[in-house]
Amino acid sequence: MDCTQLHQLISKWELVHVEFKSKQILNQSVHGFTESLAEALVSLANRLGGWLIIGVDDATRKIEPEPFDDPAGIANRIANINMGHCSPRVEISHTLLQ
Repeated sequence: MDCTQLHQLISKWELVHVEFKSKQILNQSVHGFTESLAEALVSLANRLGGWLIIGVDDATRKIEPEPFDDPAGIANRIANINMGHCSPRVEISHTLLQ
């Protein structure tokens, strides 16, 4: 995915295969973060795949401009949630757009 594709998805908003989450989800308690992300992963898997996009404000539908503090750490947290809370595990690949 590139920035142009991201803007196209945002303009169409939440399609069946696209879920947007604000960066605020990363600041939730460990339990809240785990539940929200596991639900989103399973939901997309049940729809035969899609995009989970973190960093788009749900209210304004705008890309949140602040950079991610620890992209590798976030990817690891999501992978750990997938391994520990999704059965069967969901196939994940990720891309960081800046």
